[in-house]
Amino acid sequence: MAPLTNVANSRTIQVTPNGMNGSTNFAIPMSILIGDTNGNGTVSSPWNTLTSPSGHTFVAGDVLLLRRGTTCNGRLAPGGSGTSSSYITISAYGTGALPIINGGGNTAVVQLTNQSNWTIENLQITSGVYYGIYITASTSISGINLINLDVNGATGTTDHWNSGEVMLTTGSSTTAT
Repeated sequence: MAPLTNVANSRTIQVTPNGMNGSTNFAIPMSILIGDTNGNGTVSSPWNTLTSPSGHTFVAGDVLLLRRGTTCNGRLAPGGSGTSSSYITISAYGTGALPIINGGGNTAVVQLTNQSNWTIENLQITSGVYYGIYITASTSISGINLINLDVNGATGTTDHWNSGEVMLTTGSSTTAT
């Protein structure tokens, strides 16, 4: 596995997409290791779906790294917020093409709800019924960095105010259903 950068005080957790061999994986360094029936998140027993990171509440300084050249299908909706001095980051590691999150028939591919201080970078996010990236809050959105992303393929709706490749919105509706 290629060396990981900017993950001080972290442990490495991997996710191998379903149907892929163990040589292609996601590495998820974070300050807390969590288990999953597909593996315990270690290099020798990686997660293999987006279910575990989507069910996890991340904390300031956590980093979710997806290996370049891999594809993972499903929806990524992690929990938690960073702080103004320590963001939570979703990014890529290794060499090759941007890692792909293919949302398929999910309403949103990547979703943050009532969360702040996140950086999402160096990914290809594709498909999704209404949204590639959907960031929503009941009052305000702050501390969101979207960097070097290829977001495409969201089918959208005829209501152009309620769909798109990247949607940031505030108001009473906080869930993409």
